[in-house]
Amino acid sequence: MNDKPITAILIGAGWRGRVTYGSYGLKYPDRLKFVAIAEPDSKKRELFQKEHNIPDSNVIGRSF
Repeated sequence: MNDKPITAILIGAGWRGRVTYGSYGLKYPDRLKFVAIAEPDSKKRELFQKEHNIPDSNVIGRSF
């Protein structure tokens, strides 16, 4: 069994992204770790970035 968590990039921090997948990652950090985010809404993006300790270099904020 692999001891490392799955690393993931979140595209879109709306309800499903932030609440469903994001909360799973916070609850089970040994299973899922978000390493980057792409989200055009600055409030959603900054909240997810802060919750998951994602560095600025791994954040995309413009429309994609």
